[in-house]
Amino acid sequence: MVFKKEDHEISLEIVNTGKEVKAMKDCQVGGVNTSFADHDKLPSLKLAQGITLGSTKEDVINAYGPPSQQTSEQPIILTY
Repeated sequence: MVFKKEDHEISLEIVNTGKEVKAMKDCQVGGVNTSFADHDKLPSLKLAQGITLGSTKEDVINAYGPPSQQTSEQPIILTY
């Protein structure tokens, strides 16, 4: 699923962990990717536990606990 507005793009990876077909609203978010031409004008995006595009790595860990994997170089990727 991709949302585009002007030079901004947010894509969501939707995951169905069950065996039956489900509506997207009943599935889980498996990933979020962003692309912005102007980082001074970020759109609003808010996930569960108050995580936003401006949240730090520590904010994410405090909200969701320790990740099962994480990268050590930029971009930092936390896997749950």
